[in-house]
Amino acid sequence: MSEPRLDAALRRALLSARDKREQRGATGDGTVVLTALEPGEALALDGLLSPRMPILPGRPLRIRLSQLEAGLRACGIDPPSAYEAVGGRPLRDLPAERAAAGATRAEFRVWLATHEVAHSRPAVALWLAEAADRGRIRADMHPGRAAGARDPRRAHRPHLWTTGGQRAALASRRGVFQL
Repeated sequence: MSEPRLDAALRRALLSARDKREQRGATGDGTVVLTALEPGEALALDGLLSPRMPILPGRPLRIRLSQLEAGLRACGIDPPSAYEAVGGRPLRDLPAERAAAGATRAEFRVWLATHEVAHSRPAVALWLAEAADRGRIRADMHPGRAAGARDPRRAHRPHLWTTGGQRAALASRRGVFQL
């Protein structure tokens, strides 16, 4: 079965709904706001969202994302497919991406806290926690992902980790060796 052809008058509404869906994630709801509807847009949205109050050209439209998606489904249009077609790229789930990044940060913080050097030198552990809080060291600087970590001569010297060919020192204003 082929996907129904999308009306060009719905493009702005679908782009706005796509942005809201990406912000809210797969299950979140929000309000789609369209200002100063064109006559073609008003007619297409009136047909899509009826029965409700008439949608008039030149007036703003505020509608719940779930109502817009229900109208699309009632017409045989899959909302995620329509969003991808009108946006030209896959639909993203930004809350899930933020959660995954948070999990990576948490995993890195656990790795830092359980590292043998952090256990053997409490001052280094404190410095590492402070540097991670301030963003001076990040998960993308993790030695397992760094180019220098594969070199056994550098594996025991975390201050020489390299990332993308650049030397990334762990030391901020206070050097590692001053601890």
